Amino acid sequence: METRSTAQARSQLAETLDELANSQQPIAITRRGKPAAVLMPIARYELLSARKAQANGFLARLSAWRSEFAGVDGLPEVPREASPGRDFEWPR
Repeated sequence: METRSTAQARSQLAETLDELANSQQPIAITRRGKPAAVLMPIARYELLSARKAQANGFLARLSAWRSEFAGVDGLPEVPREASPGRDFEWPR
């Protein structure tokens, strides 16, 4: 990922945006040598936003499912008992 200082990005904003559009790769912006922000093409941002929305939707549905079925036979309310289990050896 290419890196630019805030001063470079500010003074060459049009060129930075052109390069961003041509390369389709994010550009890191630093402030006093430390990462401060990332510029990315709008298509990549929209893709990431859509994926986040999908993940949030899935997590909400999973939480609702867990609430609805908590305590139903076959779906324990608490984790399995932590018994030592049975002896096992891999076949040779």
